[in-house]
Amino acid sequence: MEELKITTFGTFSISCNDIVISERDNRTKKIWKLIKILVANRGKKLTYEEISRAVGRREGVDSFLFVKTLLHRARNTLEYLGHAEGRNLILQDDGCYFWNTKIKQTVDEDIFCRCIKDAKEALDGKEKLRLSLDALKLYKGYYLDRAFEDIPSIADAIQNYHLLAIKTFEEAGDYMLSQSMQEQLCDLALRQIEIDPYQEVFHYYLIKACVDLGKHERALTYYNRVHELFEGKFKVGPSDRIRALHRYILSGGRLDFDSVNTVKKELLKPLSDNEKPLFCDYGTFGLICRSAYLNEKKIRARGRANLLLFTISPNSERQTPGESLIKRAAKDLKQILSVSLSKSDIYTSYSAAQFVALVCDGEPSSVSKLTDNIENAFHSLNGSASLRLLVTFTDLTDDL
Repeated sequence: MEELKITTFGTFSISCNDIVISERDNRTKKIWKLIKILVANRGKKLTYEEISRAVGRREGVDSFLFVKTLLHRARNTLEYLGHAEGRNLILQDDGCYFWNTKIKQTVDEDIFCRCIKDAKEALDGKEKLRLSLDALKLYKGYYLDRAFEDIPSIADAIQNYHLLAIKTFEEAGDYMLSQSMQEQLCDLALRQIEIDPYQEVFHYYLIKACVDLGKHERALTYYNRVHELFEGKFKVGPSDRIRALHRYILSGGRLDFDSVNTVKKELLKPLSDNEKPLFCDYGTFGLICRSAYLNEKKIRARGRANLLLFTISPNSERQTPGESLIKRAAKDLKQILSVSLSKSDIYTSYSAAQFVALVCDGEPSSVSKLTDNIENAFHSLNGSASLRLLVTFTDLTDDL
């Protein structure tokens, strides 16, 4: 028998020569679930009970007869590959069934894992990118088309493969941007969006690549599309970094900075009628609760909550610092804020060159001392650069 090619990412299919059979051709889901579970567990033997639970036996149906009937139909389906050996793909031994791995075959899952492993070990950037792109080319959709999410081991595999594909894409995206491969990155991002349209990272790199190419109208179209998508699905707008790209586009490609009062207005804008309570993971919830508790004590004692805006800007209006310089300076500033702010303070990235922090300390002298220390630390790290740090703040509770 000629080599089989098995596709487990996206639409599950098996091909041999020019013959392809897939679950799209045969709508009997249980037959394909049976084939999928055997392929996913290739090298293992499954009992009648394990197969019937995975495939979804109806209540009151005898598991032995149920699996026996499905196995017969599955083998008949595999015969469409054009060889009698198709029947030998599912074997039986000691009351268990298993996928025949002795027949020559390639499985995209195995090649995907090998490409990812080789890419991690690659020292050359171009070779790493080639292997990463090979892996992403194989990842045409969720593993086993998200079947068996009720089986913990397979559910973990579905999630882990997807996260691995996202991470691989992000690393490839960074390298492609550094090598002026924006057009290729656009094509790659669009393919990934087809797989997972709600993954923010794909939209960010797509818009970023368009901005770098100077195709602002195209970037704006993609921004509007992702804005409508996220508003419709989650009732929230795009992430901060996508919104920062949007502001950059609207500014005509200039490094445009918002004032602290503009940020304050955006943060305190009235809730819409369809606004829902915030859901977050337990760790974040705990941090918010502890911060609220500590800050409430501070505000009661001193009566002030300050909103601080940190802006990285050129030393001269004539200078236009490169993106890599801004990115490096922003990384430095984030580190400085992490060690300078109090444990009850909260801070976040507002744009590519701005951070905003909530500091609940009513003493103006304390805030001034804090900002002076942060400015000094920033300039000591970026003293030779053509950048400066501007810090502005306002009372959060003052009228807008």
